[in-house]
Amino acid sequence: MRIHGLVFIIVGAVVSIYSYAVDPKKMILFTIFGIGLLIFGIFRLLIDYINKPKERKKAPRHNVQKHSNYRGPVVNKFCHGCGSAVHDMQNFCHMCGSQLMHKR
Repeated sequence: MRIHGLVFIIVGAVVSIYSYAVDPKKMILFTIFGIGLLIFGIFRLLIDYINKPKERKKAPRHNVQKHSNYRGPVVNKFCHGCGSAVHDMQNFCHMCGSQLMHKR
């Protein structure tokens, strides 16, 4: 898990301001540490911004209308070879493979 750069900036600001407010001479190491966290947080934010993956444009979607009453292809023909039901658009029977006769 990676810590966000803003966390370093906030913690660095709090540590440096608090240590400077309490006693600047005794807490100089904490003040320097807080400033270091501030600089590191800013650096981390810049690196994250530079390395951020760029968004790709999404391809436009086609408007497809969905029919709620659609029940599938109409079966109103039967194979003359085996008698199985076939669809209007079929040229061959899916069961026996015989060629279907179309009336035009």
